[in-house]
Amino acid sequence: MVLYLRKIGASEAEAEDAVSEAMTQACKAWDQIRSPRAWVRKAAFTSYIRHAEKMRKENPVPEPGGLMVGRVSSAEEKYQEQQEECSVIEIMRKLPPEQRKVASLFYDGLSLEEIAEVAGKPNATVRSLLRHARTHLKEVVQSEGIDSPGVVL
Repeated sequence: MVLYLRKIGASEAEAEDAVSEAMTQACKAWDQIRSPRAWVRKAAFTSYIRHAEKMRKENPVPEPGGLMVGRVSSAEEKYQEQQEECSVIEIMRKLPPEQRKVASLFYDGLSLEEIAEVAGKPNATVRSLLRHARTHLKEVVQSEGIDSPGVVL
């Protein structure tokens, strides 16, 4: 769902906040929900839109002609972000499943202890999988000549 919201223009933080809010709402209304996936997706979208509108009202940006408009990334910036996301996903798919899982959780911001809990593995195994994933990712990036400024492997 975070990726879905990112594709429609949300920042990573906005998307995560909206999904978190939607999941909280879903827990409260679980008995009344007939289609959980659709319900949560719609709730996350609504939460994001509500937040984006609030931010536009609070932080207007003056246009050259003196008009005030909300902050909106250009279509080119959004396209570039989507292309980078697709590249990252393709690179991550080249990892073995367990390394991919650990690396994805790590890059999503989870601590090693949290990853161990989610993955159901000892901390030492998580550290090893992450080390191997980083090595593998560096090899893929170098062998394919991918320009990765700002990417921390």
